[in-house]
Amino acid sequence: MIKTVLAGFEKLCRFKDFYSGIKPESLQFYQLGEGYLTLFSHLYRQTTNSHYLHRPASDPFAHSPLRLSAQRISNNAQRGKQALAQQQLSEVLSVVGQQIMLATATIASSDQGLYLAATLYNRAESFDRYRTFVEDERSLSTGIDTWFENAIDLTALLTVCEVKSANRVSIRQQFSDYQRYRLVMNRLYVLVNQGFFLLNRATVDIMPFITALHQSHLSERWNLTQQQKIDYFAQQQRDIREVIFVEGNEGTELCYHLESGLLIESPNAIKPDISQAVQVFAQQLHSTASAHSLRESVRKKALLKGLSEPVTVLK
Repeated sequence: MIKTVLAGFEKLCRFKDFYSGIKPESLQFYQLGEGYLTLFSHLYRQTTNSHYLHRPASDPFAHSPLRLSAQRISNNAQRGKQALAQQQLSEVLSVVGQQIMLATATIASSDQGLYLAATLYNRAESFDRYRTFVEDERSLSTGIDTWFENAIDLTALLTVCEVKSANRVSIRQQFSDYQRYRLVMNRLYVLVNQGFFLLNRATVDIMPFITALHQSHLSERWNLTQQQKIDYFAQQQRDIREVIFVEGNEGTELCYHLESGLLIESPNAIKPDISQAVQVFAQQLHSTASAHSLRESVRKKALLKGLSEPVTVLK
């Protein structure tokens, strides 16, 4: 095991300066569901370049990425459970998508995160955990609620890893701490794939849905160019020079109009159009089909891959 870890770090160092860590194509990923590796690779690129975990420098969590991630994931899961209980389907879907992106962002922003998430930790913590989740004969609603619970449980491990890494120059100085850290990264990867499975089971077209959420994410302001902001306010017959951008809570951005002294809608406040996804989600959620027939249908779509050998994402 130690030789394997050392070999992994040697490989990691060769790619460290190449692509904000490692390119997904440079590693052997274990694919848990059919087509999920391509989705993860796409999301990884988005979250790597988008500062999803941004916080103001004055925030006490600004320099504690794992603890910040734990807080965001926990808050998001609690909001999802509440929305699910109240049957607010649009909010539930949004939270599922945000949870997938937050987990991916944590992997992307963590030291050696991609390498540790992609490589097999052990069978019980990756394939078996995913298979148990997929094959459990539960309703879609119960599956989503269980997924939120799993996310909340994971945040405790994230917080422990943050404390350990803060007390040492490197988390690698103690092997047990490193193994815990590796476990967390792998669990995040499994959480992302379980999210893909839930969206797939809800018959949501995943890529357009995730793209719509990404375009309206709290950190979308990092993707908007100055010209895009100018065009946005021009459409509202406003001059961008009359607007001051103000930092809000949770990394949001508010717009303050100088002349009127009022807060006006930010270009980042645009709500995503996920109406089609919500419609098919509602149909599946209220479907009278048996859990067994649903499971068999999903199993055909989400065959487990990589049990005998790893697969590499296509460029």
